[in-house]
Amino acid sequence: MSVLNEILKQIDDNKEFPAYQAERRLDIFINYFLADILKICPENSGKQNKIEFIAPEFPLKKEKGNQSTNIDYLCLKIVNRQISRLLFVELKTDVSSFNIDQFEIYCEYLKEGSCERGFNGVCNIAISKGMPFIHRKKYYHLIKVLYNKRLAGPLAQSKLFQELDEILDHESKASEDELQIIKVRFSQKLKELVAHLKESCVDYPISLYYIGPKEIENLEGFDKNKATLIPFEDLSNKATKAKHSGLIKTIVKSLNKEK
Repeated sequence: MSVLNEILKQIDDNKEFPAYQAERRLDIFINYFLADILKICPENSGKQNKIEFIAPEFPLKKEKGNQSTNIDYLCLKIVNRQISRLLFVELKTDVSSFNIDQFEIYCEYLKEGSCERGFNGVCNIAISKGMPFIHRKKYYHLIKVLYNKRLAGPLAQSKLFQELDEILDHESKASEDELQIIKVRFSQKLKELVAHLKESCVDYPISLYYIGPKEIENLEGFDKNKATLIPFEDLSNKATKAKHSGLIKTIVKSLNKEK
């Protein structure tokens, strides 16, 4: 038995325990094969189409406060080397985990102007008051990834990223007093960066995908006109057209046991 099969068997065994959440453990396997899975859909197939993973648990800021609803995966679709659209992808290993309110929030981001709204939401959370420094650094990393994927900001802003990185380079060797200065400098420079970037987001269209049991498409609240469901069953049948088809089928077998 391969190491992967042993890991999946361990997940299957652990699912019998009350508080065990298999979805979180299986997430990394889906994440690894996400481009292959999305390429199975006709609209994403073809040599001219490329799928790039951007980030997991992408935060969609709520209207009030700085809390967010997180989409499992954010991806980029590139057609003929040009950015075409963003892809929101949600993994559901069980029918009962489908949430209508969550689905409606995602659908709100399918409207025109939502790409800018999503990016600005990330920026607003990143510079919010009272955020622990370790979390602020993670939001900065997310902003930098979005910038490097050409989703926002002119190239001229690269200098600000360099300055922020240089500030963080001094963190590991800083004394307690120096660390406080670093935190203040980092927050100030991050606000300066955000001020430049917030108005420069490109408004790409967004598509919504769900990966899960086929029964999801028959649930009340799931709108097939707004979201595309990639059923585990279809994924297993069509995996032979994708790379690593054997591994994908093994993972799908485990996912089907989750129902």
